[in-house]
Amino acid sequence: MESSPQTALGHWIDRYDALFAARRLPWLHALATVLLALGVLTALWALPVPDALRRISVLLNWSTLLLIALIVYYFILSLPLALALVPIVVAFGVSVGLLAALTPQLPLIAAALITMALCLDLAGMRRKSARSLAEFVQLAMLAPLWLFHHAVQRRD
Repeated sequence: MESSPQTALGHWIDRYDALFAARRLPWLHALATVLLALGVLTALWALPVPDALRRISVLLNWSTLLLIALIVYYFILSLPLALALVPIVVAFGVSVGLLAALTPQLPLIAAALITMALCLDLAGMRRKSARSLAEFVQLAMLAPLWLFHHAVQRRD
């Protein structure tokens, strides 16, 4: 495998490569990453929102603010990546919004999603370790960036 450029971005992509390689079932890791993201967004949606924020829009809460920050962050990193992520971010936002509309038990659902994600990733590990599981949680937000990096690398 080619090494990424020696930049901060390259360092994190290399770390995610190593994390991904340590999984025997890549599809299970991908599912765990999606469930972890949904769980975190659901937990953030369940947090109380200050009145000043609610007065701006009823759609603004901690979850949507994180999604907006992610889009801005990815626009800074790469315009094509950010544009490719907009539909994914909208899908996550709508999914969490539907969950919030269906049930008032958001903290319980968030805990269940995060627990399922951790169990699925643990099940897909080649070598079971708490450190590897913690690294999964730390690096899960890099999954779209990692996929984009490898898609661009294949075209070169």
